[in-house]
Amino acid sequence: MIVVKDDVVSSEYSEKILNLVSGLDYLFSPETTMTKEYDCFGKSYSDQYIYDNGQSVCVIMYDENVHEKYKTQYEALQPLIEYAKQNIMGAEILGIDRIKVNVIKCQPDSPSFHYNIPHKDFPDFIECKHHSMVYYCEDSDGDTFLFEQFHNPLETPDQLIIEKRVSPKKNRA
Repeated sequence: MIVVKDDVVSSEYSEKILNLVSGLDYLFSPETTMTKEYDCFGKSYSDQYIYDNGQSVCVIMYDENVHEKYKTQYEALQPLIEYAKQNIMGAEILGIDRIKVNVIKCQPDSPSFHYNIPHKDFPDFIECKHHSMVYYCEDSDGDTFLFEQFHNPLETPDQLIIEKRVSPKKNRA
């Protein structure tokens, strides 16, 4: 289920989050918006609409472990984390696995139907109940594309079907 909510935290707190992420140390991956050009099963992603321009990434938490360097930022994100726990429809949140911040640079000449390499945090065939939340720190160009198909490396469709496009708007999740 895809749910889009605006004004998820107070405007003062959303400004605090923007300032917080502006001061993080990012690693830049110029080749791909994923950590590598293929998934953990060796499948690469390609169709006629993929246009991948790389991204900058800062991992605050991974495998339920907060990065030592970002403990202060993790604590500052607690109200947003609590929002996620309380507002993801039908979710019984047992824990948070990962928190990361992605910055994808503006591509004003890119056609509006292009999207970055699609991904899913867990393949469908792994029995893992999880939810993902994307929080937009500021207004931006370039919609987030969400697809009808979920990633399954055993079945790679020639063309993905877009279920929803979400425009990046400050304080939207």
